[in-house]
Amino acid sequence: MFKKYSTLLIALFIPLMVNAELTEDNPYGVSFFDNRVSLTRGSVYPNYTQSLQANQEGACKMAKDGWGWHDASCISIDKMLFVTAPNVDTVLFRKPEDIGYVKYDDWYDSNKDSQISEIVSEIKKAYKRQGQKLGEEMKWLKWIVYPTLVEDKNYMYYAYLMSQGDVESIIINASIYDRKGMIEVIVITDNLNENSPESVFKDTVENVLDLYTPDEGQRYADYSSGDKVYQYGVIGTVAALAGLNWKNKGKAVATGIFATILLFAKKLWWLIVIPVIALFKKPFKKK
Repeated sequence: MFKKYSTLLIALFIPLMVNAELTEDNPYGVSFFDNRVSLTRGSVYPNYTQSLQANQEGACKMAKDGWGWHDASCISIDKMLFVTAPNVDTVLFRKPEDIGYVKYDDWYDSNKDSQISEIVSEIKKAYKRQGQKLGEEMKWLKWIVYPTLVEDKNYMYYAYLMSQGDVESIIINASIYDRKGMIEVIVITDNLNENSPESVFKDTVENVLDLYTPDEGQRYADYSSGDKVYQYGVIGTVAALAGLNWKNKGKAVATGIFATILLFAKKLWWLIVIPVIALFKKPFKKK
C-alpha cells in the first residue's frame, strides 16, 4: 500500500525538490535523500534510490502535525527520513544522549532474560495506566523481535506488538552506541505485519541502522580510559527506549509520559498526509 503512496509522493514533489525550503506546496521541506547528511555526531548515507528526507523545520512540523509533538520535543530530532528501503516507511534519528559509554557485559549475565521480563512487566503497567486515562484499553501483546544486540556493529533493537482498543501496531525501537552514549532510532515499517518472518524484520531494521556512521573520534571503538561510563549497561538502554528508568540494575520504573504509547499510531500519519498531498497543498519519550 505504501509503495503507491511513496510513488505519488515522489511524483508530486519532483518539480519541488530543487531545494528543501518550506513552501506552500512543500510545507515539510521534503527532498530526495541522495547524498551524505551530517548529523550531530555522525552521518547518514543513502542506499535506496527512492529515499526522501525532511529538513529540520519540516521534520518538526511533520511530528507536530502527525504525531502531536510540541516544539520542545522537536529539539530531540536529528533527522527524519522516508522510504530508505522497500519495507521502511519512516525513520527518525534522535539527537545523541550523552549517558556515557555503554558496556556490553550485562548482556551476557545469566539473569538478562529475567531483567527483560521485568521491563515488559513495567511496559504493560504503563500501557494499562495510559489506557485508563484515555478510556480505551491498551496492551503490550508479544515480542516480534526479542531485544537483539549486534555487538560487531554496536547497536541494539527490538520490536513488539501492542494494541489500543481494536487497533494493533508494531513498535520498533533501536539504539546505536558510540563513545559518549547512544543514538535512539525509531523505525516505522511498511508492508510488514505480525506474521512477517522475524528475519525480515531484522534485515529491515539493520538496513536502517547501517545508514549511520559515527564521526571519527566518536565511534564506540574510540572509547578511552577516563571516559564517562553508563552504569546500567545495555539492559538500561532497553528500558530507556521504552520510556522507563532502570533503577539499581534490577527495577524498571516508568518515567513521566510513556513515550512509546503514541507511536502505535505512527502509520496513521500517512492517512493524515496523503489526502492533503492529493490536493497538492501539503504532501517516546525519554526525557
